[in-house]
Amino acid sequence: MKRIIVLAAVVALAACSQAETDTSADTAPDETAMTEPEMLAVDGGPLAGTYVATAGDGSSVTQSMTEDGKVTNTVDGEVVASGTYKMGDDNSNVCFTYTEGEFPDGCFNVGDVVDGKWTATNTENADEVWSVTRSEG
Repeated sequence: MKRIIVLAAVVALAACSQAETDTSADTAPDETAMTEPEMLAVDGGPLAGTYVATAGDGSSVTQSMTEDGKVTNTVDGEVVASGTYKMGDDNSNVCFTYTEGEFPDGCFNVGDVVDGKWTATNTENADEVWSVTRSEG
């Protein structure tokens, strides 16, 4: 089966810190200080969304990513793979682990956004480069 793996985005995660609280006062904690930052894609939009990735040979796949780390790939409206994604420690790549479908797991580096498009390059095969655009989200 033709290898179709897609990278949609890279997250810019902010470091969170909690301020010391005065335990002598009977006050409710500030819930906003404990909220995780929204994960953003390389195009500045939310990471959760739908993307279209086109390979060098012209084949394409639609990838839907959810806020809870799930991913579904479709081709011509048919689900061809599903699993999870996780951002790399240095936020420059994303790795996919597929639990359904015949797709190999893989990681992709993300290029700069130009006219709403960016590239996704397989970290183990630099010849596998996808052109990615956001379609929803």
